[in-house]
Amino acid sequence: MSDLTPELAPEIFAACQANAEKASEAISRAFDGEFVLKAAEPVDHDPEALPSGIDGPGLAVVFTCGESGAAVLLPAAEGLLPDWLSAPDPAGASKLQALGEELGALLRPDSLAADGTRCEWVEDLAAALTRGAPVRGSKLVSIEVASGETLGQLSLVWPLQKPADFWPTSDKPAADEAAPASDARPAARPHPRDYRELPPYSVSMLQIKVPLTVTLASKRQSIDDILSLTPGAIISFDKPCDGLLELTADDQPVAVGSAVKVGERFGLRVSDIVMPDERYLKVTG
Repeated sequence: MSDLTPELAPEIFAACQANAEKASEAISRAFDGEFVLKAAEPVDHDPEALPSGIDGPGLAVVFTCGESGAAVLLPAAEGLLPDWLSAPDPAGASKLQALGEELGALLRPDSLAADGTRCEWVEDLAAALTRGAPVRGSKLVSIEVASGETLGQLSLVWPLQKPADFWPTSDKPAADEAAPASDARPAARPHPRDYRELPPYSVSMLQIKVPLTVTLASKRQSIDDILSLTPGAIISFDKPCDGLLELTADDQPVAVGSAVKVGERFGLRVSDIVMPDERYLKVTG
């Protein structure tokens, strides 16, 4: 099973029910509050009768499975979202990414693997959903969200035919500003905003999969000590228990971060990127 389909409604609803408490905890951590979620039975998604608040701004999570995707929508009009969501700082953006990964894992059946997840603020949820192109016969699970006496609704809609188109393109200026007369230099060509605009060989290289490893701690030990290990033996490391974990790609350090729980799985919240070592070549005359 690789694609989201309307026929998966019973399994997705079961996942929403079973993981409601964990999803509540994920949202509570991200928004620094107390939230409780309760899922309702799935119904047919009607583009002409959108849930309340969807015609305005809010938070969206889109996860893809194969060629299709699903959208999780939480409108700002419900009064449940913190103000920083519309313009998050790096720490806030990291929180949103972690929240997206968690919700993407909790609101789908375990038999379905997510290929990618994105969580961001959207100025017009209805327009974004239209761009995502829900298929004919798509489904909707409404999930009640409560925080104290404030009630709202989180909407899970699937499948989307064009999940990549859900997100708005970069805003363009309404009119080109006149350039100063003294500057006759041609404007530099903008950098590609989409990897698909890169040369074919570069796109091909970006599809290569490399092993990704998280290292808790490491040390050098003599072979004699390793051969003498027995069940129950304890090995101590110099690294403190609250130290950051190292993320490596094909044995090359790329980032450090802290461990997080994503559903029932292990995850890493990246806190810093490790730049590659500088290499110098000696030039001889």
